[in-house]
Amino acid sequence: MMTSISLKKLLFFWTAVVLFNTAVCFFFGLLISSHPMSILGMCIGVLCFIAFYTFVDYHLLIKQKLRWHKALRRSALIRGGLQIAVLLHVSIEFWCGFLALALLEVLFGSSLPLFLHSFLATLLTGLFLSVILAILCVICFFLAKPTKQLNQ
Repeated sequence: MMTSISLKKLLFFWTAVVLFNTAVCFFFGLLISSHPMSILGMCIGVLCFIAFYTFVDYHLLIKQKLRWHKALRRSALIRGGLQIAVLLHVSIEFWCGFLALALLEVLFGSSLPLFLHSFLATLLTGLFLSVILAILCVICFFLAKPTKQLNQ
């Protein structure tokens, strides 16, 4: 039997996790541009990921995909822990951000307004990091031992 799903709790969880996971990227972004429109673009991009992961997690719970739900949460926490690599001068966030900026430069040069550039850079960086998260999620899913209570 399924208990009620608190959208408020899901939103709080994913807000905390996404904000934690974006801390290093946000720092790098501020090093590139601290213009208010750039910061606004980054913030709106981060809000998109909070909404996205809240929606995905909610959908998993509604469909009673509890094993995937737990794998997604675990992988997000693991991905957040990987930010410690920045202390070793090897940051996944840095390289994903660098790749996003390089892609925007190839596609648009310097023709984008600051807000749009920062917003798209945030979305692309988040997309690349989400691919890493998805890989971790699949690994967590298959490493988790299925039980009677923990269905797919």
